[in-house]
Amino acid sequence: MQICLEGIPPVRYKYASKSEVMGIDPGPNKIACFHPQEAAIHEVAPNVDMKGKEIRLLQRKIDRSMRAMNPDNYEDDGQAREGVHEWKVSKRCARLRAKLKEQYRVTAETRKRDHGTLANQLFQRAGKIKIEKNSYRSYQRNFGRSTQRSGMGEFVQHLKRRAASAGCVVEELNAYTLKMSQYDPFTLSSRVDFLTTHRAP
Repeated sequence: MQICLEGIPPVRYKYASKSEVMGIDPGPNKIACFHPQEAAIHEVAPNVDMKGKEIRLLQRKIDRSMRAMNPDNYEDDGQAREGVHEWKVSKRCARLRAKLKEQYRVTAETRKRDHGTLANQLFQRAGKIKIEKNSYRSYQRNFGRSTQRSGMGEFVQHLKRRAASAGCVVEELNAYTLKMSQYDPFTLSSRVDFLTTHRAP
Protein backbone atom coordinates (compact mmCIF):
# COMPACT_ATOMS: atom_id res chain seq x y z
CA MET A 1 0.00 0.00 0.00
CA GLN A 2 1.35 3.41 -0.98
CA ILE A 3 0.13 6.81 0.14
CA CYS A 4 0.75 9.93 -1.96
CA LEU A 5 0.16 13.44 -0.64
CA GLU A 6 -0.37 16.57 -2.68
CA GLY A 7 1.72 19.68 -2.25
CA ILE A 8 5.35 20.69 -2.06
CA PRO A 9 7.54 18.94 0.51
CA PRO A 10 9.04 21.22 3.17
CA VAL A 11 12.57 22.45 2.62
CA ARG A 12 14.76 21.54 5.55
CA TYR A 13 17.46 24.10 4.82
CA LYS A 14 17.30 27.19 2.65
CA TYR A 15 20.79 28.20 1.64
CA ALA A 16 21.83 31.74 0.76
CA SER A 17 22.78 32.82 -2.75
CA LYS A 18 26.37 32.98 -3.95
CA SER A 19 26.22 36.77 -3.85
CA GLU A 20 26.32 36.50 -0.05
CA VAL A 21 29.99 36.11 0.89
CA MET A 22 31.46 35.13 4.24
CA GLY A 23 35.08 34.91 5.34
CA ILE A 24 36.28 32.19 7.73
CA ASP A 25 39.52 31.97 9.69
CA PRO A 26 39.88 28.47 11.20
CA GLY A 27 41.75 27.77 14.42
CA PRO A 28 42.50 24.57 16.34
CA ASN A 29 38.92 24.15 17.62
CA LYS A 30 37.04 27.34 16.66
CA ILE A 31 36.39 29.40 13.55
CA ALA A 32 36.08 33.16 13.27
CA CYS A 33 33.41 34.19 10.74
CA PHE A 34 32.90 37.59 9.17
CA HIS A 35 29.87 38.65 7.16
CA PRO A 36 28.92 42.25 6.29
CA GLN A 37 25.99 41.88 8.69
CA GLU A 38 27.67 40.01 11.53
CA ALA A 39 30.91 38.68 12.95
CA ALA A 40 31.06 35.69 15.27
CA ILE A 41 33.22 32.92 16.67
CA HIS A 42 31.85 29.37 16.50
CA GLU A 43 33.09 26.22 18.17
CA VAL A 44 33.36 23.50 15.55
CA ALA A 45 32.39 20.53 17.74
CA PRO A 46 30.73 21.85 20.91
CA ASN A 47 29.02 18.57 21.87
CA VAL A 48 32.05 16.30 21.61
CA ASP A 49 33.12 14.79 24.92
CA MET A 50 36.44 13.01 24.54
CA LYS A 51 36.05 11.27 27.93
CA GLY A 52 39.80 11.12 28.25
CA LYS A 53 39.74 9.67 31.76
CA GLU A 54 37.49 6.77 30.76
CA ILE A 55 39.51 6.07 27.61
CA ARG A 56 42.81 6.06 29.50
CA LEU A 57 41.32 3.69 32.08
CA LEU A 58 40.17 1.29 29.35
CA GLN A 59 43.55 1.45 27.63
CA ARG A 60 45.36 0.62 30.88
CA LYS A 61 43.04 -2.32 31.53
CA ILE A 62 43.65 -3.63 28.00
CA ASP A 63 47.41 -3.22 28.41
CA ARG A 64 47.44 -5.08 31.73
CA SER A 65 45.37 -7.89 30.26
CA MET A 66 47.65 -8.24 27.24
CA ARG A 67 50.74 -8.33 29.45
CA ALA A 68 49.20 -10.97 31.70
CA MET A 69 48.20 -13.16 28.75
CA ASN A 70 51.47 -12.70 26.80
CA PRO A 71 54.37 -12.38 29.27
CA ASP A 72 56.89 -13.82 26.78
CA ASN A 73 56.22 -10.99 24.31
CA TYR A 74 57.61 -8.29 26.61
CA GLU A 75 61.13 -7.42 27.69
CA ASP A 76 62.15 -7.15 31.33
CA ASP A 77 61.85 -3.34 31.15
CA GLY A 78 58.21 -3.63 30.00
CA GLN A 79 58.67 -2.85 26.31
CA ALA A 80 57.20 -5.14 23.68
CA ARG A 81 59.72 -7.38 21.99
CA GLU A 82 60.53 -6.74 18.35
CA GLY A 83 59.41 -9.09 15.64
CA VAL A 84 56.23 -11.02 14.94
CA HIS A 85 54.67 -12.75 17.94
CA GLU A 86 51.51 -14.66 18.65
CA TRP A 87 49.21 -12.62 20.87
CA LYS A 88 46.58 -14.20 23.07
CA VAL A 89 43.49 -12.13 23.80
CA SER A 90 41.23 -13.01 26.71
CA LYS A 91 37.46 -12.66 26.55
CA ARG A 92 37.61 -9.82 29.06
CA CYS A 93 40.18 -8.01 26.92
CA ALA A 94 38.00 -8.48 23.84
CA ARG A 95 35.07 -6.90 25.69
CA LEU A 96 37.24 -3.99 26.77
CA ARG A 97 38.42 -3.46 23.20
CA ALA A 98 34.84 -3.46 21.95
CA LYS A 99 33.91 -0.91 24.61
CA LEU A 100 36.83 1.31 23.63
CA LYS A 101 35.92 1.02 19.96
CA GLU A 102 32.34 2.02 20.75
CA GLN A 103 33.58 5.06 22.65
CA TYR A 104 35.60 6.20 19.63
CA ARG A 105 32.60 5.58 17.36
CA VAL A 106 30.26 7.71 19.48
CA THR A 107 32.82 10.52 19.57
CA ALA A 108 33.25 10.42 15.78
CA GLU A 109 29.49 10.43 15.15
CA THR A 110 28.96 13.37 17.52
CA ARG A 111 31.77 15.30 15.82
CA LYS A 112 30.30 14.57 12.38
CA ARG A 113 26.85 15.74 13.49
CA ASP A 114 28.26 18.98 14.90
CA HIS A 115 30.16 19.60 11.66
CA GLY A 116 26.98 19.19 9.63
CA THR A 117 25.00 21.52 11.89
CA LEU A 118 27.60 24.28 11.68
CA ALA A 119 28.01 23.88 7.92
CA ASN A 120 24.26 24.32 7.42
CA GLN A 121 24.26 27.43 9.60
CA LEU A 122 27.08 28.99 7.60
CA PHE A 123 25.54 28.28 4.20
CA GLN A 124 22.20 29.66 5.37
CA ARG A 125 24.02 32.94 5.92
CA ALA A 126 26.28 32.95 2.83
CA GLY A 127 26.37 30.94 -0.38
CA LYS A 128 30.05 31.65 -0.94
CA ILE A 129 32.59 31.04 1.82
CA LYS A 130 36.19 32.13 1.62
CA ILE A 131 38.49 30.29 3.98
CA GLU A 132 42.17 30.64 4.72
CA LYS A 133 44.14 27.61 3.59
CA ASN A 134 45.99 26.01 6.48
CA SER A 135 48.10 22.96 7.21
CA TYR A 136 45.93 20.89 9.54
CA ARG A 137 48.77 18.43 10.08
CA SER A 138 50.60 21.33 11.69
CA TYR A 139 47.55 21.88 13.89
CA GLN A 140 47.77 18.25 15.00
CA ARG A 141 51.43 18.62 15.90
CA ASN A 142 51.01 21.88 17.83
CA PHE A 143 47.46 21.56 19.21
CA GLY A 144 46.99 17.80 19.36
CA ARG A 145 44.23 17.52 21.95
CA SER A 146 42.17 20.49 20.70
CA THR A 147 42.47 19.40 17.07
CA GLN A 148 41.55 15.82 17.90
CA ARG A 149 38.42 17.02 19.67
CA SER A 150 37.28 19.43 16.95
CA GLY A 151 38.53 17.67 13.82
CA MET A 152 39.15 20.96 12.01
CA GLY A 153 40.50 19.30 8.87
CA GLU A 154 37.45 17.04 8.72
CA PHE A 155 35.18 20.06 9.13
CA VAL A 156 36.76 21.87 6.17
CA GLN A 157 36.33 18.77 4.01
CA HIS A 158 32.72 18.47 5.19
CA LEU A 159 32.19 22.12 4.27
CA LYS A 160 33.47 21.48 0.74
CA ARG A 161 31.25 18.42 0.26
CA ARG A 162 28.20 20.28 1.52
CA ALA A 163 28.95 23.17 -0.83
CA ALA A 164 29.17 20.80 -3.79
CA SER A 165 25.83 19.16 -2.97
CA ALA A 166 24.03 22.42 -2.09
CA GLY A 167 25.22 24.46 -5.07
CA CYS A 168 27.37 26.73 -2.92
CA VAL A 169 31.05 27.65 -3.16
CA VAL A 170 34.02 27.23 -0.83
CA GLU A 171 37.09 29.17 -1.95
CA GLU A 172 40.42 28.58 -0.23
CA LEU A 173 42.73 31.58 0.04
CA ASN A 174 46.50 31.23 0.09
CA ALA A 175 47.73 33.43 2.93
CA TYR A 176 51.32 33.38 1.63
CA THR A 177 50.29 34.67 -1.79
CA LEU A 178 47.76 37.24 -0.62
CA LYS A 179 49.87 38.57 2.27
CA MET A 180 46.71 39.76 3.97
CA SER A 181 48.56 41.42 6.85
CA GLN A 182 49.96 43.97 4.39
CA TYR A 183 46.44 45.20 3.65
CA ASP A 184 46.00 46.41 7.24
CA PRO A 185 45.09 50.11 6.93
CA PHE A 186 46.72 50.88 10.29
CA THR A 187 50.43 51.49 10.59
CA LEU A 188 52.28 50.14 13.60
CA SER A 189 52.29 53.51 15.37
CA SER A 190 48.57 54.03 14.77
CA ARG A 191 47.86 50.54 16.10
CA VAL A 192 49.70 51.36 19.32
CA ASP A 193 47.81 54.65 19.66
CA PHE A 194 44.49 52.90 18.97
CA LEU A 195 45.11 50.15 21.51
CA THR A 196 46.30 52.66 24.11
CA THR A 197 43.24 54.86 23.62
CA HIS A 198 40.72 51.99 23.62
CA ARG A 199 42.36 49.92 26.32
CA ALA A 200 39.91 48.52 28.84
CA PRO A 201 40.19 50.04 32.34
